[in-house]
Amino acid sequence: MSEGIDGLKPDGKGNYIISDWQGKVQLVNTEKKPEVLLNTTKAGINAADIEFIIDQKLLLIPTFGANCVVAYRVLTE
Repeated sequence: MSEGIDGLKPDGKGNYIISDWQGKVQLVNTEKKPEVLLNTTKAGINAADIEFIIDQKLLLIPTFGANCVVAYRVLTE
């Protein structure tokens, strides 16, 4: 599990997407181990508070190191 969790959003399927300031984004639930969706820690790109648009399966991540907002389509079970 991430340390210093900064973002927490439900995915609409009983899971949560969490981000930590270091740059790791994970899918978590009570049934299995966290699944790393994205890890930009080594690149020095931090993740701020996240937004997840459920009906579009779109994850928005504001960054610090890259000074931008990145978007990813998340396909979860």
